Formats: sequence, C-alpha cells, structure tokens
Amino acid sequence: MRLKIYGYSDDIIGTEITRPDGKVSRDEIGSYQSAEPGVTTLRVASIGGARAMYVHAVYDGCWSFAPALVSGDCDNAPPIPPWSFTFAREHVYSLALTIDTGDDLVTVERVGKD
Repeated sequence: MRLKIYGYSDDIIGTEITRPDGKVSRDEIGSYQSAEPGVTTLRVASIGGARAMYVHAVYDGCWSFAPALVSGDCDNAPPIPPWSFTFAREHVYSLALTIDTGDDLVTVERVGKD
C-alpha cells in the first residue's frame, strides 16, 4: 500500500492512498483551523492501530512534511513504523511525502481538529 501526502493550496492537504489491488482513494484535509497557523499534524496508523506515526505538515509558502513519533516523550514513544519514505516535488508550492506501508492498510486523520 502507498500513501502520498501533499499540499495544493495554502490551507488544504491532499492524501492519496493506493491499495494493493490498484484502487486509489483521495481525500482533502483542511488546515485552516490549526492551533498554530501554518502547522497541521496528521496521524497515520495501520488499521487496528498497531503501528502509528505523526506527520507534521508545515506551510510557509511551500508545503513540507516531517515524519514524527506519536508522542513527545522520545524515551517511551513507540518507534516510527518500518515503512519507507520518499520526498518529491509535487507542485510549485508543495513537496510530496510518499509512504510505502508494505502490507499495512492505513488511515489518515487530522490531530487536534477543532
């Protein structure tokens, strides 16, 4: 399974999930009500939640994405899942983060949504 995260305006984050059977699903996540302007946190988790990570999305004129632990407590947080990550230029104003999750089916949700 492959998940791609990218920005396509100053307040919209796009997600694209490609399943092993080739089916593609796309979604939009609004970032306009974030607690900190220009920063949105997404939770990417395997179905059932056995593996999870955060992705911090930062917009400062160009979207950037940073994989992160699901806790600020580095000593006790579960590790980032053993998925592969690649970055590519998606648009003039966005990098794209692609996560290959292998056989893990994943969900994406915004953290701290108002």
